[in-house]
Amino acid sequence: MPKALKDEAALDLAGSTTAVPVANGLSAPTILIVDDVDMNRRLMRAMLKTAHYRILEAKRPTAAITILEREKVDLVVVDLVMPQMSGPDICRVLKQDKRT
Repeated sequence: MPKALKDEAALDLAGSTTAVPVANGLSAPTILIVDDVDMNRRLMRAMLKTAHYRILEAKRPTAAITILEREKVDLVVVDLVMPQMSGPDICRVLKQDKRT
């Protein structure tokens, strides 16, 4: 990703939680929520926090790609309609990267 997009993405990370320990000293599965609407991310986080998940959030697709470059994520929940890049476009980018 070009440096300008990485810088923009770094400013747009919505937040994350720390690792949640589960049985046998393993880390909880990590879920990345990508949505430009704050309320949608809050609702999804509220639904998922009752289970043992580590939840990461991104407000923009570029921020999500930055997170995915540095974090091991087990599941990505993506909004279909966002500025910059649609949900299906993000899925195409992820499919092209062997790490994801």
